[in-house]
Amino acid sequence: SYISGNDNFTVLFIDPESLESQQCTINLNVMFIPHPPVTQDEHVSLLTYSTTTITLTVSDVDLIYNTPPELLTLRMESDSNLKGTLKRFDNSSLTDGTTISDGDYRFNYTSGYVDIDEQWTFEFVDNFGLSSGIHTVFIDVIYRDPPNTPPVLYNATFMGFEDNPLDFLLDSVYNDTEGPLSDILLYVRSLPQIGQLYVGNPPVSIAQAVSLPRKSSGSFNIKYISPPNWYGTVTFSIYSKDNLDAVSTADGYITLIIQPVNDLPSVL
Repeated sequence: SYISGNDNFTVLFIDPESLESQQCTINLNVMFIPHPPVTQDEHVSLLTYSTTTITLTVSDVDLIYNTPPELLTLRMESDSNLKGTLKRFDNSSLTDGTTISDGDYRFNYTSGYVDIDEQWTFEFVDNFGLSSGIHTVFIDVIYRDPPNTPPVLYNATFMGFEDNPLDFLLDSVYNDTEGPLSDILLYVRSLPQIGQLYVGNPPVSIAQAVSLPRKSSGSFNIKYISPPNWYGTVTFSIYSKDNLDAVSTADGYITLIIQPVNDLPSVL
């Protein structure tokens, strides 16, 4: 048994003639001998850019009777060199040497974008100074293609003059953090309320939802022609797709400001 403390029992002796001795008490003092906590290595696998929960298990026979009271402490030995992110289940941070005594041995590990084999070590120690020994959590991160982030569009403003075609480039209104910018496609979502957009030479009128062509330089060159003697402000919107067909989540709005020109007076 793992019970410690004092105990006793009584005995008497009987000889062959059936004479009995006085009853005697035998006192026992069962001394407590602490036992080390027991744990085990853990092996987990997960995909890149994902999160898994790791639960460390521990047992100690001294906790069954808890006499004298026992306290277990988890000591983190080497987790600061992980490429992924390791936090406690409650999202609190960890460092080498962190000790945990609240009984919650759950952790969240979040992988990065590369396949890698990682590991970190730990040990359990009781309040009698006995250790489980150093154990290891082995993590196998399995590669998968990263998620495709849609391209991003920006608003822009261009200025021109009455009765003059306005040429402008749309090269600064889009970005893609993953794919090559040369693969981005631009489309017109809505046309200007007044005037017309053109591309190419000779100029071809632009319609909605048609991919805009690039020049040989790779630029998106647009021409806006307003009605004669008109000036003011118009707006049109664009959207984009990347090489994996991800569509921009928000449209870009292009504002064209046509400034008036002082015309010469005419004689009738």
